[in-house]
Amino acid sequence: PSCVRSSTMPPDVHAVDPGDVGASFKPANPRMGAVLRQSVVLFLGNVITLAGGYLFKIYLGRNIGPEGLGRFEIGYSLMAFAIVATSWELPQTLFRFVPQFAETGEVQRLRRLVWAAIWHVLLLCLPVGLLFFWSRHWIAEGFYQDPRLAVALAFFAVWLPFQSLGAVLRLVARGFRIVFPVVVAEKVFSYSIKIVVAMLLISLAGFGLRGWLLGEIAAALFLTCALGVLAFRCLPKEARVPMFVVTQERSI
Repeated sequence: PSCVRSSTMPPDVHAVDPGDVGASFKPANPRMGAVLRQSVVLFLGNVITLAGGYLFKIYLGRNIGPEGLGRFEIGYSLMAFAIVATSWELPQTLFRFVPQFAETGEVQRLRRLVWAAIWHVLLLCLPVGLLFFWSRHWIAEGFYQDPRLAVALAFFAVWLPFQSLGAVLRLVARGFRIVFPVVVAEKVFSYSIKIVVAMLLISLAGFGLRGWLLGEIAAALFLTCALGVLAFRCLPKEARVPMFVVTQERSI
């Protein structure tokens, strides 16, 4: 039958000598282990954040009520829209080119890219935050017919620049693949600062929604400073010098 190999047939080219099996195995890629560890860190950070956030939302619902939660959601959605509108293609550019320039050693291009992103945030988000602050009464009364929303929008106007700058520095730091310090700063310290400050101001000072927003601002300020330190420690010394005049690169 055809399924029986004849003695005259050539040897199977796929046959492997048992003695060569050990030599054919190669050690695993070290990057795979790093990726696995980073994935575990991100997963644990997300679990802690989700669990703590659920308990914190229960506390907020009991202390500031559904109206306070609704005003926060309105203000946060407006702030998120302002950040997206002013970021353009900046997150995608940083996500792609920071690791590339870091691996190839293109220090000057890395310097131009990082400082262009920082100046972009400062020169766009600060005026938008001021506009957000000045128009808070018009937004609160004209669109939502809730004058008390204007107080919350004033805090969101202060929060907006820190949120935008922190997002840029987070992308720069992760471009150097320092996932663990970023997750610890963001998911542990910053989140703890937000909860502690908010609970103290709400429970002891009776600030209500203002206490929650002050906790968010304090956490954003800490996280921006921490991410700035992490990012600049990874940058080469030549790239840490601020660039006030930025030239465009055609390849970006």
